[in-house]
Amino acid sequence: MGSKACVSRLQKEYKAILKEPVPQITAHPAPNNLLEWHYVLEGSKATDFEGGCYHGKVIFPAQYPYKPPSILMLTPNGRFAVNTKLCLSMSDFHPETWNPMWSVSTILTGLLSFMVETQHTTGAISTSAAEKRKLARESLAYNVRNPTFRKLFPEWVKEHEEALKAAQQQQAQAQQQQQQPDGQQPDGAAATASLRVENVACVELKQLLCKVPAGGANATMQQAARARTQDKHPGAALFATALPQAAAAMGSKACVSRLQKEYKAILKEPVPQITAHPAPNNLLEWHYVLEGSKATDFEGGCYHGKVIFPAQYPYKPPSILMLTPNGRFAVNTKLCLSMSDFHPETWNPMWSVSTILTGLLSFMVETQHTTGAISTSAAEKRKLARESLAYNVRNPTFRKLFPEWVKEHEEALKAAQQQQAQAQQQQQQPDGQQPDGAAAAPGPAPGAGAGAAVDSSADPCACTQTGLSGGQNTSRIGCGQWDVVSGSNRFTCFVNDPARCTQGVALGASAEFPGAATKECTAEEAQPNLPSISKLIVSTPQLVSFANALRQANLSSIPGEQVTIFAPSNQAFNAAVFSGIVTREQLQDPTFLRGLVLASIVPQRLTTSDLASAGSLTAADGQQLPVKAQSGGQTIVGRAGVVLPDIQATNGIIQITDGFVALPAGTTGLLAGSDLSSQLTGGCACTTNGMSGAVQTGQVGCAPRTDSNFLLPISLCYVQNPATCIASFQSTTYPGAAWKLC
Repeated sequence: MGSKACVSRLQKEYKAILKEPVPQITAHPAPNNLLEWHYVLEGSKATDFEGGCYHGKVIFPAQYPYKPPSILMLTPNGRFAVNTKLCLSMSDFHPETWNPMWSVSTILTGLLSFMVETQHTTGAISTSAAEKRKLARESLAYNVRNPTFRKLFPEWVKEHEEALKAAQQQQAQAQQQQQQPDGQQPDGAAATASLRVENVACVELKQLLCKVPAGGANATMQQAARARTQDKHPGAALFATALPQAAAAMGSKACVSRLQKEYKAILKEPVPQITAHPAPNNLLEWHYVLEGSKATDFEGGCYHGKVIFPAQYPYKPPSILMLTPNGRFAVNTKLCLSMSDFHPETWNPMWSVSTILTGLLSFMVETQHTTGAISTSAAEKRKLARESLAYNVRNPTFRKLFPEWVKEHEEALKAAQQQQAQAQQQQQQPDGQQPDGAAAAPGPAPGAGAGAAVDSSADPCACTQTGLSGGQNTSRIGCGQWDVVSGSNRFTCFVNDPARCTQGVALGASAEFPGAATKECTAEEAQPNLPSISKLIVSTPQLVSFANALRQANLSSIPGEQVTIFAPSNQAFNAAVFSGIVTREQLQDPTFLRGLVLASIVPQRLTTSDLASAGSLTAADGQQLPVKAQSGGQTIVGRAGVVLPDIQATNGIIQITDGFVALPAGTTGLLAGSDLSSQLTGGCACTTNGMSGAVQTGQVGCAPRTDSNFLLPISLCYVQNPATCIASFQSTTYPGAAWKLC
């Protein structure tokens, strides 16, 4: 039948669909063929397909999930030709765009979304709105004549039979009323008088072609559909009681169900640096808080914003706005992102609130311009980050939805006031005396400004151990990455008294704290002030996938005292699955993930300058990782390139890579047994004339671009010779060309 991987994958997907059904979608394998699945799509509300029941089939190749399936619709519908293969991005018409991470649920959700669009493609047809509505009314009667449909979807057959019976009873009552003398009604008819059927002359009653008024057969079918969905999703109905009914009524059934599920998921497994809640009276308006990423100009910031979902979500994208002044995005302005309503053509219904906000957090630290983005200095961004929480607590919605942030602000404010009172009390004491408890009192609050006392007895050029520099309280103690560009390998400290530091020390005036100044210091001096590798991974937006891998592998901390970890970026995980290097199942296997992490760790503290002369490294699992420097300056370790180098931590260094340096030892797969060092040269250089293989892409060098299924544009280039460069991935934009991350 199918390969072992294919059978295993389809069995898992069927279990998943039975456990967590997708709204408006039912699917089952054929009785004697796991490679042929039959599905039913319920027509979307407020469309010409509302009330329709659309039966079709998906035929999987034996090589699934590495090759895409065929998709057909079997019920006349007015959008797609019957029993004809459909040309969709997730069908066998386009193997170049197929993503092995897509599942049966993904495919059918995409089909349901594409059904309400007007875009023409092979297998699509054009009919009037009236024709589509007519076919929707006739769809269930058409389907029940199909033996396979009757066998696989007995709940729909039962629904049809009950609706047919109800229509027959109504017709009999209507005829009985016509036969009664004027003013008289048969027993029980008073209760159904309002259901008189205007058109009782049905051409063929069993096809339900007559238009039964509210409460008739059509309403019976809709009620049964609602009951069926509620039976499948009892948790969603339970959760709905926690929200005002007015909120739930605003979106479609699929929209409400989806948002309720997503909220449960966020509460159960919070996303690092992100908090989100629906507005109290509107399920379609969500408010979020993003915590500024460490080692960026947004560190320490608390950024409040909102996401406004359309009633057709998840089939249409939301609007995204930022409400807190931040220096990167305009306030209360819709943002143009690939996952926002500016780009419905790139929207993926499988994206979720978590996906959207993780993407926004990642895009926030980029410099790419787009509608809604603004340009400000690094100093302005840091200033806004410090002021952000105080700004937010003046917003009533923020105070109601994020009480934990309000409490944090109030506690910090109280502490600052106590410190200020103690400082004033000290100034009022006679010389040499201190008030009770003052000896243990902390120094002035961070950002207290000029006027704080300068210790004249301390070495003016030494790194401050109090946070004071030139009378400014910077709160930056000792050596660290203060006042330096994010991602830099430079370390600085604030000096005690810049005005008296005349020993030939090179000082840099602080942009963040006027009057303060910094000098260079060493990485060894900085280590006590740096976060651990584990904390850095959790707080770095580019490493969300790697952080999830650590959690699933039960590695709460990185083994080793001083290590270098070659951490694959989020895009690297996506690209690895897309290209078939790893499977979706492997990335859910704790044993595989543990091996993957150990293969990426080298038990030494190595900067990129150290790597340049290394030649080869030994990973924590014993594998040898060849090291090469490309002509463009990028360092290649194993089969991955370093794209964000030398992120310093107390217990080592993180090198963010564009791929996996190696798979777990003993793994059989695309990388296993390969001579990696021999495959890092020829053909992998970025094209300088736009040619990738025999294809002219018109794209030269490394730049932010979108190719494949990435959430946001990523830095990539098209390679010169795809045939000899295994570190490249097939292009969906330019078939025949290939790209690599850069």
